[in-house]
Amino acid sequence: VYGAPTISSLTGPTSLSTNNTGTWTIIINNPSTTYVTTSVNWGDASYGYVNAAAPQTTYQQGQSTQTFTHAYPSSGTYTVTFTVSNPNGQS
Repeated sequence: VYGAPTISSLTGPTSLSTNNTGTWTIIINNPSTTYVTTSVNWGDASYGYVNAAAPQTTYQQGQSTQTFTHAYPSSGTYTVTFTVSNPNGQS
């Protein structure tokens, strides 16, 4: 039995000017032989923005790198959450 996928590294901006696009890069460790789906919550849904990134699916066992971009149209403090999960319900 393989364990849950993990995010072993995350890089990206800790602050952005309004309407400037930031780039976040994550490195995923997938110990299983199944696919992994990565989703991101940009933290701005409560402000009425629904421009969430589409989940990305990776079929690579071991490490893989994924990149996401986002811009915030309003100033504020946002909490970004990345989640990786496999079809076994592990995340």
